[in-house]
Amino acid sequence: AMDRFDALVLGAGYAGLFAAHRLSLAGAWVLVVEAAPEIGGLMRSLPCPDRPDIQFDIGTHFALLTGDADIDGPLAALIPDDWIWFDGPLAEGHTHAGRLQPDTGCLDLTGHADIARFRAGFAAAPGDGDRADTLDARWRADFGAALTDEVLAPIARKHTGRDPADLAPGAMEVFAPPRLKLFDGPDVAARKAADPAFDRRIAHVHRSIGATNIRKAYPRTGGVGAFVAAMAADIERRGGRVLAGVAPTFPDWTTGAPVHTVEAGGRTFSFDRFVTGLAPAVVARTLGAAIPPAPFAARDLTLAHWLSDRPYAAEELHWVTVYDPETPHSRVTLYANISPWTPNRLTAEAAIGAGDPDPDPARLAAD
Repeated sequence: AMDRFDALVLGAGYAGLFAAHRLSLAGAWVLVVEAAPEIGGLMRSLPCPDRPDIQFDIGTHFALLTGDADIDGPLAALIPDDWIWFDGPLAEGHTHAGRLQPDTGCLDLTGHADIARFRAGFAAAPGDGDRADTLDARWRADFGAALTDEVLAPIARKHTGRDPADLAPGAMEVFAPPRLKLFDGPDVAARKAADPAFDRRIAHVHRSIGATNIRKAYPRTGGVGAFVAAMAADIERRGGRVLAGVAPTFPDWTTGAPVHTVEAGGRTFSFDRFVTGLAPAVVARTLGAAIPPAPFAARDLTLAHWLSDRPYAAEELHWVTVYDPETPHSRVTLYANISPWTPNRLTAEAAIGAGDPDPDPARLAAD
């Protein structure tokens, strides 16, 4: 017997499940196939062995809405009732060189001993990094050689173990600052408004000028995996299928054919449309294309979040981005400041790779 679906989605991480969920809301019958043994990707959770009330989040620890009213209503309905909703302006600080700086999540170098040299390099840079083909070329074009070599490259090596010249231009969007704070004074906002190239590279002088307002929901004690599990269940309630631990094959693939078949888990399915929720580097490898790798392709990299009952000395911040190359942490989310009635609790996000002493998330959860 052959099961017929309107669309096949490869990958049951958040991207794949979101695409499948959107298609299912539009009335399509969707088949989702995931090669990993569990769905969720970076939205998976593991129970902490000695703290059954706490879930250990492998990757992100919140569910983010889209701003599209047609999508957000059904998505919000999947959020467990006990999660914290946060939709106010986000106050993000950062650490660099061992100092906590509360004004912006973007790297603030205005107090650096070499700021004059950094500004001179920035002024000489052409500012056309959006045309670059590697991360190194992008940073040099946008910020100059000194900032790239002395400040930004160590951040890239922290997360990937590779030189920026070996990485795709967008490889560090999650882990490195897209803008730098290099200038003080009231004229910065005016220059940003007048010059798109300047705006793309330079952070505001204070977070109150460029506030964001993104609605997201946080599980109080971890367990973001409950959200993707609910999304998968909703897809199946609408007639779709979500299969994990399955490596699909395409025995009769012909480009442009109106109907295709896929063999997965010992069964044959047919479908009309193909959607991928996989990382571009994975798709490129499948197609035999050569591209500079992004961090998750460059290294066996996992983001790990864990919860701590210790307070953090930044009462007004909602999260802190960690740019110090010598620590594996990437971000720290301050739950007590998102929800004042929540006890002192924070999550820390770390990059764990194959070259690290203990890259096993399950072991880290146990520890």
